[in-house]
Amino acid sequence: MGLAVALVTSKLRVELDPVLKRFPALAAVDAIVTADMTPRPKPAPDPVLAALAQLRVAPEEALFVGDSPYDLAAGRAAGVRTAAALWGPHPRERLAEEQPTYWLADVADLLPLVRALMQPA
Repeated sequence: MGLAVALVTSKLRVELDPVLKRFPALAAVDAIVTADMTPRPKPAPDPVLAALAQLRVAPEEALFVGDSPYDLAAGRAAGVRTAAALWGPHPRERLAEEQPTYWLADVADLLPLVRALMQPA
């Protein structure tokens, strides 16, 4: 679809590297930001802003998908639209406290949302 994709994680790079070796979709990732790459980790906006800078994408053009309150808080603080992934460990009620822009009940819901966001206003 020609979209830029970043992986923004609370893991340290040394923790992430073994996971990446088993991550077949890594080829689709254009940028990676780990917790040790920015002065402040999530929920601060720094990791999201670092990813946007690497991708050369403006906040208003981005969608940040996260399964934790820290993800959603970081995305909101960075000025991007956020989507709460309900397949993660946090209950909907806790995610709702961070006021996500969108809700994703299943990973399959992501593609239709992205397609809808790409439509001209």
